[in-house]
Amino acid sequence: MFRNISAVTFKIGEYCDLDCEYCFQKYDVKTRDRKFTMYDELVSFLSKLPLDEDLEFKVTGGESSLFIDEIRYAYKKLSKLERLQDIRINFTTISNGTNMEGLIGLMDDGILRSWGCKYSWDGLYSASKSRKPKNKTYSDDFFNDKIKLIGQSKYNNDILVRMALTSNTIDSLADSFHYALADGCRKLEYYYISDNEDYTKPEF
Repeated sequence: MFRNISAVTFKIGEYCDLDCEYCFQKYDVKTRDRKFTMYDELVSFLSKLPLDEDLEFKVTGGESSLFIDEIRYAYKKLSKLERLQDIRINFTTISNGTNMEGLIGLMDDGILRSWGCKYSWDGLYSASKSRKPKNKTYSDDFFNDKIKLIGQSKYNNDILVRMALTSNTIDSLADSFHYALADGCRKLEYYYISDNEDYTKPEF
């Protein structure tokens, strides 16, 4: 039996200046600055389908937080579905935290639903051990400060802070959880990476 559609995922942009060791996107894909633009066609298509009364749009990238204006535009265009089908649109995203300030601004404006948003954080040594950014602005302190920003915000119980479980994060996993909790974050998890050979090693 065909169920009502409750979630749609689309890419808002592709460019990202990090080099996460476990990223499944190839370099040429990560650096391609290509944006989804067919909003009118998407609205027309979805309006003909059975939709759940709460429809979640999951905004991905690249890095979604680098495309704040595009998220605003997408929300404006796709919210037309609320009038066409008497449903509620919910925008959520997963971010590496590059522009967490911008995402929180979208939450303040009612565009992003905080309860469905996630901050992918690789712990206390995100930059130096895992992400290895070419831009030195993106240091361990830079990403750790995003934890403080979330913890001090009114969304500290809503935004999910999630850490990839790899050989470069496991040794500091407990300390990272303590750090996030001490700064006020209340929604935490770690997750496994597909096809990670570390998991087959006894020392891991």
